[in-house]
Amino acid sequence: MLTLLVALAMNAVPEDRQSFGRQLEKLRRGMTAQEVRNLLGEPDDIWTESDSSLYCGIDESRWCYGSDGHLAMPTVGSVIFRDGQVFGWTPFGPSVTYTIAEPEMRKHLRFMYSPPRRDFDHRSTAYDPLWAIRVANYLRKLGKDKALEVMVESSRLGFGMSDFWLCPLVFDGPMAVPAIGKLTPSPPSNPKSWPTYPVIVAQGIPFNFYAGSLLLGQAESFASFVKRSSKDWTIRAEPLRPAADPFPAFEEAMQKYKEKDLERDTPLMLPRPAQYQDLVQLIREVYPITLSGRKWPYSDAFAKDHSNFMALGVHWDSVQQRYVLPGGGWLHPSAVKYPVVKEIVAFPQGEAHLLVQRTDPSTVEYQMNLVGSRADVEKMTFAVLDASTRKDLDRPQKLEHLASALGEFTTSSVKRVLFEFRLGDRVYRSHVLIAGAFPRS
Repeated sequence: MLTLLVALAMNAVPEDRQSFGRQLEKLRRGMTAQEVRNLLGEPDDIWTESDSSLYCGIDESRWCYGSDGHLAMPTVGSVIFRDGQVFGWTPFGPSVTYTIAEPEMRKHLRFMYSPPRRDFDHRSTAYDPLWAIRVANYLRKLGKDKALEVMVESSRLGFGMSDFWLCPLVFDGPMAVPAIGKLTPSPPSNPKSWPTYPVIVAQGIPFNFYAGSLLLGQAESFASFVKRSSKDWTIRAEPLRPAADPFPAFEEAMQKYKEKDLERDTPLMLPRPAQYQDLVQLIREVYPITLSGRKWPYSDAFAKDHSNFMALGVHWDSVQQRYVLPGGGWLHPSAVKYPVVKEIVAFPQGEAHLLVQRTDPSTVEYQMNLVGSRADVEKMTFAVLDASTRKDLDRPQKLEHLASALGEFTTSSVKRVLFEFRLGDRVYRSHVLIAGAFPRS
């Protein structure tokens, strides 16, 4: 699939952020591209689903304003098109006021930005401790008022990771619990016993224990949270500086969590603990680890990774804000960008839209979204098979209650994958060779 790149000259986006926000508020669902151009001007960049399956769904595109390159931060806003018409856009509150000059605001927002890493970037908004450390230490230098203004604006624009959990890394003081639903794990009865909830900082490394929330109603905005909570906050006294050896920090964080006086409303040890993923993310530039195929506890694999990491002589560089090798250099993740393959499987009352991509030499990921009537679809089973041997590559699933599914399987040799949907005696298959999703032999 071709990626749509745009090389448009910088347009007349107002330097006054509030003026552009007032134009955004005039948008309505169903508007055409020309009507958007008349209001906002030409976009600085356009994203499609091949750029980001998180920020662009199937048959969607996103017009970005205030960007300085392809997939760069849309620093003033964006508009989502579906089937050629406006479907959504960046919200803007007319009461918002800004004290930071526009060029400076854009600079700060670009530093905070967490860009899509690949098409299957449902993980790109997952917690990333390396990003959190860099951003928290950066915001500390701005002072309280500027840091909060930048964080509120970043949250409004909607690109990156949760600002709620960034607050205890930037500020000291009593942290309120955001009103975003029933949180897991539950907040401690005594907030002083866990002042950085739901993050635990061990040896300078922030591990995030937030596992989700159950929400009935509307979640509190980050701006509202800051307004009611930040009065007594002060800038954190010391920057985050991870230990040279982060592996004991992971074990320390897990032990600290076990000692918390909490309702045990969620299993501590998941099949692939999120906190171990935090460790993997933190060291990915110097020592990439693939977790696919591993089962918890990692035991020998953990010890081997620890030993191999220490043998590199790596240390934390406070200037570069990353782990570096003895010579001061660092390695990019050994990720290879493979093409994404789209496929549609049609049913009498609907369709399944599939995206398939190999994400590394041994792992293939897929995304499935259901479109149409659910009457019969909910009774179906969904399987991912090796087209040659008909062996399951991932566990079969019932489509009851599923509007979409994400999955992965580990293989280095399969060239054809069969997506199969069954309803009684009726079978619907992809019937398409998707070798394009795999490296050519």
